[in-house]
Amino acid sequence: MMVRSLVSLLLLTGCATASAPISPEAARGCWIERRGDETLTMRWFPDRRQTGAWHGDLMRYTPNEEPLHQGFRLEPAGAGWRMCPLDDGMPHGPPCRDGFIGAGVETEENGGEWLALVPTPTRLRLEHWVSGMETVFFDGARDGCD
Repeated sequence: MMVRSLVSLLLLTGCATASAPISPEAARGCWIERRGDETLTMRWFPDRRQTGAWHGDLMRYTPNEEPLHQGFRLEPAGAGWRMCPLDDGMPHGPPCRDGFIGAGVETEENGGEWLALVPTPTRLRLEHWVSGMETVFFDGARDGCD
């Protein structure tokens, strides 16, 4: 009886400490990053055209230049996500790559290339990974939406 109670306690403890998957809801809202003369903003909201999908807008503002825009759609794909760049304006990889909320994972299917949206309560990162090399598209703090 004592062994069964100990095993049950260990299993329960393991369940309590396992981290739950991160939802795109954690990225919802507006974010801002200042890079010297540049200011980047990012917004994430549920996509009105596709149930379960999310829409992101990345804007880059530089003095004396027109703002650059890059849109993204994060959509359900099997048990995970895929992220699709929607238009030109900022560098990005091929359309529709594996997308992750939180840290990404290299798989045979993604060939070592993916996009990761990494939210915390106060910060948001958008990362592009290719063969173990990371490019950070955005790394900003939570901001109020206009």
